Amino acid sequence: FPARKKPSHYDVDHHQFESNMIVVGSIDFEGMEWVDEDRFVVASFIDGECRGFAELEYLGDLKEYRVYLPVHGDALSQGKTIEFKLYDSQEDQEFVAEETESFAVDKILGKVMEPFVLFRKLNVKSSFLLGQNQPNPYESTTTIPFVLPKEGHVQLAVYDQVGRRVRVLIDEYKPAGEHKITFKA
Repeated sequence: FPARKKPSHYDVDHHQFESNMIVVGSIDFEGMEWVDEDRFVVASFIDGECRGFAELEYLGDLKEYRVYLPVHGDALSQGKTIEFKLYDSQEDQEFVAEETESFAVDKILGKVMEPFVLFRKLNVKSSFLLGQNQPNPYESTTTIPFVLPKEGHVQLAVYDQVGRRVRVLIDEYKPAGEHKITFKA
């Protein structure tokens, strides 16, 4: 995670463990269809020691987030409780999941279509976010999502490769929340 900020207690030397378990998990961000997944790191802990960490991945077709989280262990870890934590680097805040699980060698917990729910209705602070246009690439029309943490004036413009403004897509007051604007080329 060189590009992501994570707490030092999320470091793990997976070479010291002989076994693994994988958790295919989901996180329900309450009231938010999408978030900046680069700001979050999810980790697994046994006896207070980090045993693995992973980043969120957005599954566009499902409009949901998944995490493919390793849990490293050994014979002494068998049956021990795994605690799950999520770190929000933007707010420098850590959340502890209500759900726990027992470590089992070579176990795969959850599936892409039926994930293990790590966090239900997680309420994180929203920040300004300009999302990836969809579809991308596009032929004639694309939709650009954005989130406003508070109401205010918004100006969203498209620029060409040399920095000239091509078009102003929006230049108006908007309430806080999630928004989308369609760009027709």
